[in-house]
Amino acid sequence: MTHNKIITTIVLLSGLTLVGCANSQTHSANQYQASQMQQVSQVRQGVIESVRDITVDNARGIGTVTGAVIGGVAAGNNIGGGSGRIVSGALGAVAGGLLGNRTESALSSQRAQELTIRMHDTQERVAVVQSVEQRFFPNQIVDVIIGTGSARVVPVLKRES
Repeated sequence: MTHNKIITTIVLLSGLTLVGCANSQTHSANQYQASQMQQVSQVRQGVIESVRDITVDNARGIGTVTGAVIGGVAAGNNIGGGSGRIVSGALGAVAGGLLGNRTESALSSQRAQELTIRMHDTQERVAVVQSVEQRFFPNQIVDVIIGTGSARVVPVLKRES
């Protein structure tokens, strides 16, 4: 294997590793961060008024940059000669950037739901977006757990008397 092909292979594998790490964030009602432990949160009860399925895009641009680098290096090292390598590298960078952007968006987006809730205590309406682990439905009674800068919605479990 030639020196250029070894470098191209290393760059490609590095880029794929970076894009694969792009979706590390979760918006789960069932998962807490270590910094949220031993913190007091307010719990308010309400009723679901509406549920809307949405998509959360966690893309940060890593795919675009990585794709551009991979495309530029791969095309520049393997296509053309002389000034043709510069042109092929530039075209490879553009194509790689577009492909990387689409790949990152596809890998990092997640299904979520927007829950509109009428709070029992104040009658105010609030909206919370969280991942789809628990399906909610209109008129369902829920607890809204409000912490520092975050909120999560959980179903109220019926207690037997």
